[in-house]
Amino acid sequence: MVQTVENHKTINLLRKQDLQNNCHIPEMKNGQVCPVCGSRETSDIIEQVTKKPPIWFTMHQCNRCCCWYMASPPNQDAIKAYYAGDYYFFNRDIDFEFSRNHQLYKRTVRLIEDQVPVKRVLEIGCSKGFLLAILSKIGWQVEGVEISSEASSFARSTFNLPVFTGEIEKYEELYPALKYPLILALDVMEHVPDPFAFIKAISRLLTKDGLLIIDTPNGKSDAINSKRGLWKGFNPFHIHVFSKDGIQLLLSKNELTIHSIYEYSYDPFASERGNLELQIRSLFKIVLQKIGLFSPVYKYYKQMTLRKEPIKDPLLRIVNLIESERAFPPVFPSECLREHGDNMVVICKKE
Repeated sequence: MVQTVENHKTINLLRKQDLQNNCHIPEMKNGQVCPVCGSRETSDIIEQVTKKPPIWFTMHQCNRCCCWYMASPPNQDAIKAYYAGDYYFFNRDIDFEFSRNHQLYKRTVRLIEDQVPVKRVLEIGCSKGFLLAILSKIGWQVEGVEISSEASSFARSTFNLPVFTGEIEKYEELYPALKYPLILALDVMEHVPDPFAFIKAISRLLTKDGLLIIDTPNGKSDAINSKRGLWKGFNPFHIHVFSKDGIQLLLSKNELTIHSIYEYSYDPFASERGNLELQIRSLFKIVLQKIGLFSPVYKYYKQMTLRKEPIKDPLLRIVNLIESERAFPPVFPSECLREHGDNMVVICKKE
C-alpha cells in the first residue's frame, strides 16, 4: 500500500508539473461542507491530476457520512462541456456497449422486473440509449433523460427512443403529472451537482410503491485505501462518490426506503466470460502494466478489434440472450459480488 501511495504521489507531481500551464487547478475553499449531511469535518483528502481532460481536482471525504465530494466542483456550463461529443463514455464500440448494457440489465432491471406490474421505465442519464433499446425490445415502454445533446440525438435517431435533452429537475418541472413505476439512475448519480435536488425530482416522478435503482461507485470501497487517487471511481466527471449511509440519508428525506443493496466489482471487458478467464485477463493486464507495455498492447488490440467485421445485429443477439436467461430465476451475478467492492446497486421503494 505504501508503495502504491508513493507511486501515486510521484505520478501526480509529474503530471502537475507537465500540465501546470494548461490545466485548471481550482482554488481551495475554506470550510468545505459535505453536500449530503452538512458536516464540516473531513476524514481524508485525495488530490489527482488527469491527462484527458487536463484537470486537477481534489476529493474530500466526510467524517460523518463517509461520502466523498469535489472541493471545487464545475458549474453547469462546464458540466455540459464535459459531456460533449468527445466524452469517452460516448465513443465506445457499439457491440461492446450492447454487451456492457446486457450486464447492466442483469444486475439491475432483471432483479425486479417481475415486481413491476406495468412495464414502464424512465432512465436518467440514458447516454446513447443502448439499455433503453434493449428494454424496448423485451416489452418495456421506455423513456429517457440525457444531458448531452449529442448522445440524446443519437438515441432518438438510431433507436427511435423518446429521450429528453436536459436535467431531470427540468424534466420534472415541465412534466410534473408524469409518473413511473420504475426509474433508473445507473452510472449517473456521481455526476450530478445537487444530489438532493436530483433525488427529490425522482421521488416526485415515481408512483406510489414505485422503484428506483441506483448504480454508482462505492465510497467505502476497499480499493480506495490502496489505490488512492488512482482508484477508478475518482475522476473529474464524478462530483460525488457516495457511501451507503449517504445514500440512505438522501433517500430518507425524499420518501424513499432502501429495499436491497449489492456491492460489487465489475470488469466491463469481461462481459459474458467466465470467472477464470476474468482472472487470467486481469493477471495479464497487471504483468503488462509492470513491464510498461500495457498501453501499446491495448492500442494494438483496439486497432485489431476495429478491423473485425461488426456483428450484424448486436441488439438482436442481446435480446435472444435475455430471452434464454429468463428460464432461470433472477439473481445478482455472483462473480461480481464483492463486500466493499468498487460499486453498489441500491434498489429503493417510494413510500
